[in-house]
Amino acid sequence: MVATLKITNDLERMGDLAVNLGERIISLTEMRPVVAPPELEPMVVAVRAMIKKSLGALILKNVVWAREVLESDDLVDRYRDDIFERLLDGMRHRPGDIAPNLQLVLASRYLERLADHATNIAEDIIFWVRGLDVRHGRVANLNPQASPFTENS
Repeated sequence: MVATLKITNDLERMGDLAVNLGERIISLTEMRPVVAPPELEPMVVAVRAMIKKSLGALILKNVVWAREVLESDDLVDRYRDDIFERLLDGMRHRPGDIAPNLQLVLASRYLERLADHATNIAEDIIFWVRGLDVRHGRVANLNPQASPFTENS
């Protein structure tokens, strides 16, 4: 019951972040075009996969997929950091790009937060199915072969 309530909260926050992301895209269409950082597309792909796997793990109580979500979080964080540095450098050298680059910085932040909420859902699924607390870097405690609960765990 508690895991379900926490997951519901994460899903609600993900919806809010999706709205914020959409607003950034609309803002970008109203500005002069800039080249998006090359890391943005693979970041979007990674975040989309994390969300899809976390929701699949929720529906199927699949701990393996949940663990894969946890393992993807650091990659998304690196994408966010790389995008920030690239855009910040662009703002220093091309002051006319500040407004659109700021929109892209915010978009990458919202994407990273979406990944964080997918990670929270994955952690709650692992706790729900296995009774293991894997928050705060405790993913090493998760042995995929250890579960007697279901065959897809």
